[in-house]
Amino acid sequence: MTFEYSIQGGGSAYSPPQVSYFSFGVLNKTPTGVSVWVDALSLFSFTNPLAGSTFKERWLTLTPNGTASSAGVVSVLYYHQFLLNVSYSVVGGGMPPTPLLNVTHFGSVVSYPLKGAVSLWVDSGGSYSVQSVLMYSKNERWISLEVTTGKVYSPLSVSLVYYHQYFVSISQNAQGGSVSPTSGWYNASSSVTISATAFKGWQFEGWLGSGASSYTGNASTQVVTITSPINEEAVFYPGLNVTVQTGGSVEYSFSGKSGSLASGNHVIYVPPGTTVQLTEKPIPILFVSRGFEVSGGFLPSNASVLVDAPLSIKALFSVNYVSVGAITLAIAIVIAVVALLRIRKAQA
Repeated sequence: MTFEYSIQGGGSAYSPPQVSYFSFGVLNKTPTGVSVWVDALSLFSFTNPLAGSTFKERWLTLTPNGTASSAGVVSVLYYHQFLLNVSYSVVGGGMPPTPLLNVTHFGSVVSYPLKGAVSLWVDSGGSYSVQSVLMYSKNERWISLEVTTGKVYSPLSVSLVYYHQYFVSISQNAQGGSVSPTSGWYNASSSVTISATAFKGWQFEGWLGSGASSYTGNASTQVVTITSPINEEAVFYPGLNVTVQTGGSVEYSFSGKSGSLASGNHVIYVPPGTTVQLTEKPIPILFVSRGFEVSGGFLPSNASVLVDAPLSIKALFSVNYVSVGAITLAIAIVIAVVALLRIRKAQA
């Protein structure tokens, strides 16, 4: 029989193997590449690991032993391997899922759970990879900013740090202003300043928050400590700008609220999509209603308007000339009668 070997992954610090075998019942040793007589069905064994291997580098075969069952060539494959040490720590607390380490081991990719520090033999030139993101849910994760993949060409130690993060959603009920910061992942226990600024014609009403560490209130700027996933919605109301001409007032009502607007300019802020009922109330006898003027047309004196964006409307009134004329005529008659009576009294 002839014993041979090959190396997967190269290297030079090793010595070729020797083979122990039986011939005529006597244990012998031979270098590889030499033909020898071996007792049928006897056992033989290759050096394993190869001389020159250390606790960080080795040459190892998975098939060092065999039985001489027939004449021919027996070839053994050795793998050149390096020791890979992997550990990780967590910043921000919590209980992340166990990371998985994938390595090339004896020509195949295998996975190992990282339960604490792990030491594994990896094929020279083989790959390793660790999950960079550990998801507990869609709103909570642990993420490592270090390089979590690579090739192994020498003994290697990898130490990863996973940062505990929560997802923070920042939104608004309408496009009525600007909000900050943007939605995204933020480190646990970090502080985030939320801010809202209304556009022209809109008014900021407050923040509606959900989540253990969220904020609900009417402060436009607030510092929030991130201890859970949170949602923050900035609420903006569009303004209904009502101009009331001299000569009357306007009564309004919406969503159970009501009021009256005297002559002048007024702004009513309402939730987007609100229908507001408007009714003109002219000064009795002296003025009459002429309806409402809006962009692009006119509305009757009793009208409903849908407010989903800033809107301007003008209440129109005009003098009641018929009534005013009648009043003027009546006054003139009264004056004339009084004057006539005075004249007659004077003549008497």
